[in-house]
Amino acid sequence: MTELIITPNGFGVKATILFPNKNLDKYKLVISTLNGKIVREVYDFTDLKRIKMKKREFLKLGLLSFSAMTLSNKLGALEYYPNKSDKRWAILYGTWCGSSRDAAVWISEGMDGIANVFDVREDPDLSGYDHIVVGGSIRGGQVRDLLQEYLEKNREKISDKIRGLFAVCGNMMQPVGPEQTTAFIDNHIAKLCGVSKKVPSKVFLGRITYGLLDEESREVIQGFNMPEYDNLKREECMAYGKEILSFVKQQ
Repeated sequence: MTELIITPNGFGVKATILFPNKNLDKYKLVISTLNGKIVREVYDFTDLKRIKMKKREFLKLGLLSFSAMTLSNKLGALEYYPNKSDKRWAILYGTWCGSSRDAAVWISEGMDGIANVFDVREDPDLSGYDHIVVGGSIRGGQVRDLLQEYLEKNREKISDKIRGLFAVCGNMMQPVGPEQTTAFIDNHIAKLCGVSKKVPSKVFLGRITYGLLDEESREVIQGFNMPEYDNLKREECMAYGKEILSFVKQQ
């Protein structure tokens, strides 16, 4: 029996993958808390040799399965697996309904996948990163409280590493322009990060999914007779990621 234990960064649980034989053609995934309490067991008898899965790909699959099936409310998003780079990149976001999460992932894709993506709820330690991009969803002209608190607490550690700032807003489904950039980036997120110099900035239109809103927010938005919508564009996020890379290369 071969045992591999994986404890993802920022999680209060661990995933144990058990291989009954040396051929690695069967496995059992056990999800448990760090003190040993079993959360869930998953059996899979997939023939790994048949699909010629590389070891690293299998580990990533195990972590993704673990993320999808875990039941703990304390868990955030998994740390992503960036491509190799001579510098360490991180994208930090704060979101209510997932719009900024998707924007952050797509921005990383535009950077050829070299950036790790973190939900502020993970309270990540970004001190080991060379370049950081920060963004979040806007409500009432501000990003969510958790992101504000994180940035205020870690401002001195990350302010000199900020290479990009972004925001995601509904803007009553109207196009965004310089006014939104000034309000949400220059006068808000940049100040929270302690950034005084110009870095690539972008405000994206977001989306509304009523099923993901808390009851109070849903009632307020429905009061405007606003339908569900999705104006967040993957290609715009990826283009912004490329812009960030180009900016850094010119420095």
